[in-house]
Amino acid sequence: MSVQAHHLGHRKQAWELAEAAAREAGRLPSLQAAFVTGQLAVAEAGCGDRRAALAHLGEAERLLERSAGQHAAIGDYHPAALAHQQAEALAALGDARGAITALGTSLRHRPAGERRARAVTLARLAELHLSQGHVERACATWHEMLDAVPQLDSARVDDAVRRLRGRLQPVRGNRTARALLERVRGLG
Repeated sequence: MSVQAHHLGHRKQAWELAEAAAREAGRLPSLQAAFVTGQLAVAEAGCGDRRAALAHLGEAERLLERSAGQHAAIGDYHPAALAHQQAEALAALGDARGAITALGTSLRHRPAGERRARAVTLARLAELHLSQGHVERACATWHEMLDAVPQLDSARVDDAVRRLRGRLQPVRGNRTARALLERVRGLG
């Protein structure tokens, strides 16, 4: 629930939910504890607590290393997921370059079968590239995300496509951005 609250912009609620889950982390297998600790870091970063967020990211990484060979019954947690949490925390702390690097790591480690997570990660990466003024890089990344869209039925991916349209409007005079907007119009 903390992940959803953070995604919806409810930072305090995301932190409260992550904090409640983290109180139980000691009773969880290390793989689940790593996820919970990583989400706590994201929530802390969303509330501006840099020190706690970075400390919990380090703890999540140690827990993930300790969980080698474990697999979750529902929803797996692996280096790509940790890197995505690192990116979300760094972005919330204002470190867009660090977040871009972490998302690149997430994409390199993302299992091929996780198409929705890959598309969401690509969308976030494109948004960060655009926020840094890298229009062509952002558009190339969005094109890669759109390549996966026809095979997906996901509200988060649909939301990412809507955000794409809005974020590209200010730069629609750019030839690359115009071509991407034309492609998005063709999606319906």
